[in-house]
Amino acid sequence: DVAPEMLEQIQSIFENKVNRNRKIAQIYRKIEEGAPLTYDDANTFSQEVGDILASAFKRVFSPTSLPDGKMYYNIADRVVRPMLNGNYDLIAKVAEQTQWSLNRAAGINLGVKRPKVNADRVQGLVDKVSSYDTYENAAWVLDEPVINFSQSVVDEFIKANAEFQYEVGFKPRIT
Repeated sequence: DVAPEMLEQIQSIFENKVNRNRKIAQIYRKIEEGAPLTYDDANTFSQEVGDILASAFKRVFSPTSLPDGKMYYNIADRVVRPMLNGNYDLIAKVAEQTQWSLNRAAGINLGVKRPKVNADRVQGLVDKVSSYDTYENAAWVLDEPVINFSQSVVDEFIKANAEFQYEVGFKPRIT
């Protein structure tokens, strides 16, 4: 069973790259200092984290590292799914801090809505990457679609909080 070892390798590569990323460090510094955040910050964070996750997948998954050169469903389910869910959690925390920062700057004393992870989208990526006969043909699924998934977390946050503010009587504007 290669899944536990692959998950551990990907987590290690991912954490090391996140901890060494200058743009991510700047955003974390802003959060620690209580400096104002924008959704540009959250989007930059999501793109960086998505790029890092995609590159970690590339480093660990290959036709020679996978049984029979194929991404089987059980491997995708036990490695790709938890990494995408973890990616969502990291990005959602920054998006949440961003919305708090924007609310404070606008003088709004209102909570923040945290949308749930798009489980259908995660399932779709797991299904898609495991549907190919060879990993060579499937590898693209863990590249740009992973980055896009990461950026969509911020989009969903913006949408959920604009709707929430509208529902309580505000007139939110997205600029």
